[in-house]
Amino acid sequence: MVKMSSKGGSQQAPAVPDPVAIAGAQGEASVESAIASAILNQQNVVGPEGTVSFSQTGGRNVGGQFVPSFTRTTQLTPEAQAQFEAQQQLGGSLTGLAQEQVGRVGGALGEGIDVSQLPALQGAVTPGTLESQFDTSGLAGVRQDFSEQGRELTQATFDQALGLLDPGFARERQAGTLEITERGLPIGSEAARLRRDPIAERQAATRSQLALSAVGAGREEQARLFRQASQLRGQQFGEAGAQAQFANQAQNLGFNQAAANAAAANAARGQGFQEQAFQRSLPINDIAALLGSAPGVQGPQFQATPAFGVQAPDVIGASLGAANIAQQQFAQQQQQRGGLLGGLFSLGGSLGSAAILSDRRLKANVKRIGKTSKGFNLYSYIKNGIEEIGVMAQEVMQTLPEAVVVKDGYYAVKYEQVT
Repeated sequence: MVKMSSKGGSQQAPAVPDPVAIAGAQGEASVESAIASAILNQQNVVGPEGTVSFSQTGGRNVGGQFVPSFTRTTQLTPEAQAQFEAQQQLGGSLTGLAQEQVGRVGGALGEGIDVSQLPALQGAVTPGTLESQFDTSGLAGVRQDFSEQGRELTQATFDQALGLLDPGFARERQAGTLEITERGLPIGSEAARLRRDPIAERQAATRSQLALSAVGAGREEQARLFRQASQLRGQQFGEAGAQAQFANQAQNLGFNQAAANAAAANAARGQGFQEQAFQRSLPINDIAALLGSAPGVQGPQFQATPAFGVQAPDVIGASLGAANIAQQQFAQQQQQRGGLLGGLFSLGGSLGSAAILSDRRLKANVKRIGKTSKGFNLYSYIKNGIEEIGVMAQEVMQTLPEAVVVKDGYYAVKYEQVT
């Protein structure tokens, strides 16, 4: 037999909480919390402009619970009530005055805006024809061939230079002839020729140089005359271009003036249109101002009262927590009981042939909980105030009498033979 605390107990598992019952309890707690919060927040207010009070005026059934309903009543002081009535009267007067102006508004809307007396709308301004090109037929032509003038200048230059050199050439030839004669040399001799040839060659070279200089002067003259003709035409072309530019500038000024005149006319037309539109909108603005000036209905301004809330108890959480604790305790008891059973089965081997009192007469609160490995019924019971687990000696005697002995007038069992 194995001993255990007498507080150990029943093998029956705790009952599973009813979710419907828990939900209903949670709903009732929530409704009660809501009612309590509503009642806490219904605080009567007394102010300089009046009072605000609450009163219960009925109720209805919500989920099987009676939920009361309340009415909020605002009572103004005599002074505030008189001011409120004055505002109402003023609003009514302004509204009546606005209604009287409805006909005027209808007449204004019925009249269109007369644009017949306004300046005509100016469209696009047409520019004149611009001078994009001009006629060059009247300009002086540029002469390309000045060869004749060049030849004339060449010949004149050569003749003039030669005319200046010829007297010197003549004197040089005479001096040579004189020298030959003074030497007594014949004029046709070789010595005379040798004296005359250098003079002739020098004079011929000088003439050739004069001719080249004259040709250069003639060509320079041709270039000068060509440049002069080109400059003349360029000057005439520039003057024609300036005249065309002046004409275009005059055309642009005329266009800008016409555009400015058109803009001024259109601005005058717009101003006239706006003035007519303003006159037309006056009655509409008047009635809108009257309607906007009417005071609205204003109640007394009371200081906000603090709001209170009552948190509903967590019935679901508490119920599930209690059930969870009961399940844990039951699991611990079952684990403890299983350990006791294992101890019982190993007890027989450890006791050997020793016999333990297992007489039914010594046991109370007997409950069958299973069987031993050899098929004997196993019970839990209370003996001497201690909960134990074991077999009944009277049952063992019926099938295995050799396992039962008598001790002090009670039956004892050799557990090594029954476990």
